[in-house]
Amino acid sequence: MDVHGDDAYPKQWWAMGMAGLFIGRTLINYNQSIINTLFPPPGRYIIKTMAGFGFMLQMFISGVMIDMSAIRKSGPKSILIAFSGVLISIIFGSVAFTLIRQVVELDETLFTGIRVLILFNSLTYFMVTSYYLHDLKIINSEVGRIACSSSLVIDIFGLLTTTFGLIWLSPNPDAPPKWLSAASLTFYYFVLFGVFRPMVMCIVRRTPEGCDMKQTHFLLILGIVMFTFHWGERVGQRFSAFLFGLSLPHGPPLGSALVQKLQLFTSGVLLPLFCTMAGWRINLTSWKGTSSFWAVEIIFIVSQLGKFLGTAFSSMVVGMSLEDAVPLGFIMTFKGIMEVATFGVWIDQAILDDRLFALAMINVVIFTGVAYPLVQWLYDPSHKYNIVRKRKVMGLSDHGDLQVLVCIHNEENISAIFNFLEVSKCEKVGASISVFALQLINLAGSAMPVLAPLHEYKKTASTFSLYDHTIKAFEQFEEESQGYARVQQFVSVTPYKSMHNDICALAHDKRTNLIVIPFHKKWGIDGNVETYNQQIRSINRSVLRKSPCSVAILIDREIVDQAGGGLYRISKFGHQTYQIVMIFIGGTDDHEALALARRMADHPSVWLTVIWLRVNDYKPQVQEIQEDIRVMREFHIKAKGHERISVREKFVDDGIGTTKALLSVQNVADLFVLGRYHEANCPAIQGLDAWSESPEIGALADTLVSSDSRYSILVVQQQPRVDWKMNSSNKSRDDESYISVSVANSPKSTSRSRLSLSK
Repeated sequence: MDVHGDDAYPKQWWAMGMAGLFIGRTLINYNQSIINTLFPPPGRYIIKTMAGFGFMLQMFISGVMIDMSAIRKSGPKSILIAFSGVLISIIFGSVAFTLIRQVVELDETLFTGIRVLILFNSLTYFMVTSYYLHDLKIINSEVGRIACSSSLVIDIFGLLTTTFGLIWLSPNPDAPPKWLSAASLTFYYFVLFGVFRPMVMCIVRRTPEGCDMKQTHFLLILGIVMFTFHWGERVGQRFSAFLFGLSLPHGPPLGSALVQKLQLFTSGVLLPLFCTMAGWRINLTSWKGTSSFWAVEIIFIVSQLGKFLGTAFSSMVVGMSLEDAVPLGFIMTFKGIMEVATFGVWIDQAILDDRLFALAMINVVIFTGVAYPLVQWLYDPSHKYNIVRKRKVMGLSDHGDLQVLVCIHNEENISAIFNFLEVSKCEKVGASISVFALQLINLAGSAMPVLAPLHEYKKTASTFSLYDHTIKAFEQFEEESQGYARVQQFVSVTPYKSMHNDICALAHDKRTNLIVIPFHKKWGIDGNVETYNQQIRSINRSVLRKSPCSVAILIDREIVDQAGGGLYRISKFGHQTYQIVMIFIGGTDDHEALALARRMADHPSVWLTVIWLRVNDYKPQVQEIQEDIRVMREFHIKAKGHERISVREKFVDDGIGTTKALLSVQNVADLFVLGRYHEANCPAIQGLDAWSESPEIGALADTLVSSDSRYSILVVQQQPRVDWKMNSSNKSRDDESYISVSVANSPKSTSRSRLSLSK
């Protein structure tokens, strides 16, 4: 399960909780007797205890999911942004407070509470920031990573300073002596970190790598958290669970077990209950009869303005663009569950009165309600890809370096990927292929996304040995390539919802020509679909839409045969030949697919057959058909005299004719190479998309996938995508411009039974 899985979105508990903030109080004001009847004092105490425990549990989970090394890795950029926003927010708020005092008279309670809130509003909590960034699907973007690291620095600093600071801020005359409170607090943290932490660490060490935590161990840890919660309430340390969780190792087995077992119930039930209980304490009429409401509100607005300006300005100072600095400024003003909990503690300790508590809670809703949609509207991580010069396989010279980013979700993807890499390896003097292998791992048991070179990540990862086979496979591939291939391995640990950002960002940074992503379906030995991963499908669609270069979806339908012990296979017909069939209809995607297939044909084991499907009496735009003819003419010139390349020209009337053309070559194909998009009104694909199950791969590939065949398919899309709305023309085609191509015979292969392509 995702650390911020689909059941843990902030909008789930935030919407419910914020409604409770006002509905709860309105019910109390309307008829107190009804509330007393529905929720008698013992029931309210139980609900309050459950809500408080839910918050404590969420704090503990959030602490466990944070990698403390992220604080050490926070560079000067994040630290400068963090403290610049805090300091300028305090300065703006203090100046506004001083000026307001000259105009409006403030009583002693407001005077003390406003100063505390000015300091508090300058802070940004990591737990709140990470949840909203996940919901916005930008947690692994450049802005998202800086926001996470900056808020984490502020969070730790704020918690450490306020832990003991609240003792001296409390004006409660009935409170015990400050030295006694400090001694009690010191003893509490000694037991927490000196006794309970070693106990939990012992449990973690006893859990074998890759195995789930025992139920008894999980219940014991839960009991420790509950005990520390009740004790922490007594000594006024509601936030100690976060520090306790922070001291424990992140990720599996502890973090993943907590998320899997508790996140849904905590986020879906206890946190909304916690916000509702806080809402019951809001007295909306507390400002009635006073004239200082707007004066105090102006102070808070100016303070938040300082937070925004300080963050945005310091971001530009360290080199960020204005387009990134403005959203980051709004992100650092997000408010959430931590503010709700803090205000609850402060009203209990008489630091805030009913007036400031009500105003502070309303501001939580207002500030976040304004900032969230602004970030959603202003920031799109893919915007930088739109200004980059088109990067594609077409246009590469025969001796050019092909830069490929391959994505791996699991070991099942390796075999087909190595087949593709092997045949894409151009064994010409000066030519090579640069492979960037990206291991994609769903973020589980951790709150900080990672995109890093493999050797850096392995230093801190505790369970990466599970992926050793994949790592060794790429290392062996590079060794056996004899210098024609170079491999760099990376790892991305991020939620599925935003995984496409890491794929596109790495492709952009490495200036790749092609991204290869695996298909979301996996077939079993019997030919039936074995697994269907909707999350991978969503990733693929996002990559197709936002990629900074060409994209290829690799569909593996062949049966893996590793009897020989090899890491990858070349052909089911033996290691002497690998049969590639490229179907050419027309359009930019087919041009890119043809260029890639032509490069593959330089491999000594590859036999390439290009089938050019042309439609009788079809009249597309003259410009389009001329471009198709130009591309085919250039291909024919390059392929002239190449005994392992054959071109077949076939005329069809409709989709049925296209299906027959596919049937005629399916028994000799190891790999089909296809363009993704074809003109919607092209007769060659007419009727093929009527029952399409996977429109993201195009009509031709979807027809092949729906068959019982056992070949692989590579669906290619050129970047950037053309406008899919192409207009057909009634102009007559120029028959004289057609080229004549010779057809060479490819070597015979082992016969196979003909399989129907019908739906």
